[in-house]
Amino acid sequence: MTTTHDATALRARAGNSAGPQAPRPGRHNPMPQQPTIGVCALCKQTRPVFPPDPAWGRVPGPLCGPQWSEYAQARDQGTFAHFRDAFDNATDEQLQEFLQP
Repeated sequence: MTTTHDATALRARAGNSAGPQAPRPGRHNPMPQQPTIGVCALCKQTRPVFPPDPAWGRVPGPLCGPQWSEYAQARDQGTFAHFRDAFDNATDEQLQEFLQP
């Protein structure tokens, strides 16, 4: 649950002009504040969509909330959202590790 104080803090961070920063494991990347209505690049549904974080590498965009969250959670955990994400963004060693059962 987001409180008014949390939302204010997120808006303040969103206005930070320091540029994109790489996500750190264990830290949630706050979703951009102003979604637009559009078609999600992955699920192809018309929903409120958000641009992907540039620090995530090659990620199709725009993304709906569930897809955006999937990428954010994967990056926070130091992994990839799915095979296509790993194929596009992982090193050879990371891809091999991702494919291990």
